[in-house]
Amino acid sequence: MVSGFTLLLQAQTLRQVADQDGLLVGTAVRSTPLSEPTYASTLAREFNMVEAEAAMKWWVLRPDVSTYDFRKADDVAVSLIVSHFANWFALRKSIK
Repeated sequence: MVSGFTLLLQAQTLRQVADQDGLLVGTAVRSTPLSEPTYASTLAREFNMVEAEAAMKWWVLRPDVSTYDFRKADDVAVSLIVSHFANWFALRKSIK
């Protein structure tokens, strides 16, 4: 039986260790830094799950009793989708 510590030393990323054990490892993200290539590639490499940091908090989604505002949550979702496809296309290009 291999210990978790041994697997951690053998694996290159947190995501690889988590994937080997069928675990989710994630982090909270904001939409603004997702446009930075280093930040986005680190998220994709190290984590298999992300959570919107503050964009899904109740006071952000519903700033007053008569208003719902999903713009910040939408920004996070769109940024993650764009980042995902950019990483996917870069990976496909490097394979060819």
